[in-house]
Amino acid sequence: MNKSNYILIFILLCLDFWDIKPYGYISPNLQLAMVFLYLCWGAHRFNDKSNFFNKNCAVPLKIIFLGILLSMVSAFVYFGQTLIQSIVAYRNQYLILSPLFIKKVFPSRQEVITGLYKFSIIYFVFAILKLVFTSLFVSEATVEYSSFEDILLQGYSLLTIPLYFTLQELEKEWDTKQAIYALFIFSLIMLNGNRSSLFPMLILSGYMFFKINTPYRAIVITIIIIFSFLFLVAPINEMIEEAQKQLNDPNYKRNKSIEYYIFNSIQNIWCAIFGNGLISSHTSDVLSVLKSMGIVNSDLGFVGYWNQFGIIPIIVFLYLYIGTLVRKRMPIYLKLISLQTLAGAFTISYFGSIHHMLFFIFFYYLYNLELSKNHSVDNNLTCYGK
Repeated sequence: MNKSNYILIFILLCLDFWDIKPYGYISPNLQLAMVFLYLCWGAHRFNDKSNFFNKNCAVPLKIIFLGILLSMVSAFVYFGQTLIQSIVAYRNQYLILSPLFIKKVFPSRQEVITGLYKFSIIYFVFAILKLVFTSLFVSEATVEYSSFEDILLQGYSLLTIPLYFTLQELEKEWDTKQAIYALFIFSLIMLNGNRSSLFPMLILSGYMFFKINTPYRAIVITIIIIFSFLFLVAPINEMIEEAQKQLNDPNYKRNKSIEYYIFNSIQNIWCAIFGNGLISSHTSDVLSVLKSMGIVNSDLGFVGYWNQFGIIPIIVFLYLYIGTLVRKRMPIYLKLISLQTLAGAFTISYFGSIHHMLFFIFFYYLYNLELSKNHSVDNNLTCYGK
């Protein structure tokens, strides 16, 4: 197995292969166990000794994990959730340590991007399968979809990583194959129609499209403008109108969520700093009650994450993403990923769910790959292999 395929399979395992039959019949706990076993296997199988990662690269991740663990105290003190119950309830959160295992595999930047290229193709195939053969999926066996826009497969935020990387490469040198791929992934994100990822993607991609290095620059820009008027203006206007309507609606779930989490959910200064904890349904029905009211942590990005796991992880997230923006040697595609994450800080950037956590995992790995590479260059060490 090459490293790009290792990355691809890791993503698909984390997304449970979108519950396609027969894989979807496997219990969620066993599926998660398979992810952890796969990470351990990869670290042992490859164990690349040539990796040049800075010895401090794991520190931010460890601080995030410490913040997650400290939130267990709140869960115990204020909700009576025992340590054993928390260890079980927090099981998905342990995947935040995945970059430490991927570091042992040590895929190059290109190998990670290639794995994500392959993922985008498989994502498209599965979306078509879900549209045409819905009964192939365990959780959707009785659902019927009328159009591609009705389908939103988990992991859609990952699509922007290869898109931004491809646009970065097109800025350096024109390549027709890469241009076609960029258009494909751009259209795929458009069809998904998720506003939280779509709006920043449109702005950032538009900026990069106009910077593309090609002898046919005038023709490309003209095509982009025509394409925008024909296919983007109407759906964007509809989304803006819908967003304005929802923001003005006091019963809109995000409005209710942000009011609750900021003004009503924090019991004291301890919970404000360390969070309320991730409460199991076996401990309390508080999360199910809130969900029935339309109040869900995952709808509010960093705010929802802070409510559960405290301010410590949020400070680290901001340090990483803002740090990427201000570091001169960071490549433009990582800066675009950072801008998209910060643009969704109150919506999509909730890393407590695995499919959004993946977006952070790959950013963190690629960020440290670039940071360590620059450090190695500064110290006249070997850079990095392919």
